[in-house]
Amino acid sequence: MPVGRAYIAEMNRRHWEGWLDGKIPVLGDITPRQAAKTSLGRERLEALLCEYAWRQDASPANQITVDVEWIRRQLRLGPA
Repeated sequence: MPVGRAYIAEMNRRHWEGWLDGKIPVLGDITPRQAAKTSLGRERLEALLCEYAWRQDASPANQITVDVEWIRRQLRLGPA
């Protein structure tokens, strides 16, 4: 179903775009964009992104995906 996959891809894209500006409890209730501005925030982001990547690798059939490299680019974080 190409239409279904396109819909899921669009919802996934919107989720992660919104995630960048949403308060995240594990980051201390600040946004990823705010966290990227401090060394502690970047450390927490790295841990969170590593967990996201691990969970995605552990469950490849999941249709909800995370493009960790895209997030890194958006937050101007260096490569892992």
